Amino acid sequence: MISKELLLKQHYMLSIIMLVVCIIVPYFGYKLKNNNYKFFFSIFLIVVAILQEILDYTNRIVIDELYTLSLDKDLPFHLCHFGFYFSLLAIYFKCSKNKISEKKVQFLFDIAFAIGFSGALQGILTVDLTDINNTIGVITGHLQHSLIILNSIWLIFVYKMRFSIKGILNFFIFLNVLVIPLGLINYFLGSNYLFLCTAPAVENPLLFTSEWPYYILIIDVFSIVYMYVLYLPFMIYDKLK
Repeated sequence: MISKELLLKQHYMLSIIMLVVCIIVPYFGYKLKNNNYKFFFSIFLIVVAILQEILDYTNRIVIDELYTLSLDKDLPFHLCHFGFYFSLLAIYFKCSKNKISEKKVQFLFDIAFAIGFSGALQGILTVDLTDINNTIGVITGHLQHSLIILNSIWLIFVYKMRFSIKGILNFFIFLNVLVIPLGLINYFLGSNYLFLCTAPAVENPLLFTSEWPYYILIIDVFSIVYMYVLYLPFMIYDKLK
């Protein structure tokens, strides 16, 4: 078993690598003029993300002998799972011939962007290495967060997607609707999806209490403020334009 200290060093090393990737790849996509190339690289991002998921569950089930798979923690019902899959769907519908309405694609982007630059970013900065026992776990855990951010930036620079006031509303409607089914799942499985039952075990200065349900209310309040902060660059860009 690799020490948690070494796993943490690997995580931060990967963070630096993905920071560079999140700058270079969208810039490269922004410079692309050929739609066929945009399609190819968009599909490439989707394939990489799917392979990451396959590797993640292969590691949990087969490779990591210390890990025990269970319904209460391994179903794809964490908030970042929704951002992850929504970002892939948004890219797919933007680049493929199987079109859906722009309103639906915008909704997918809004959720992915909001989760990517809130929950996923926090998951990288204040990482929880519980149940991660090897390098593969570090890589797949990091990519499941950082790929949401990469995919969202790709949608912004390649497909001109924009976050808006309506996007903030979409995110909070989605989040509050999601609480109902996941609350029931938590009740029957004894799980903690969406951290509805127990606060995340991370060192976060914004999470100054772990007492239920107060930490949920604190997260809600800060989320509202934070979503407006995420909207500011788009507002400033529109005014300058």
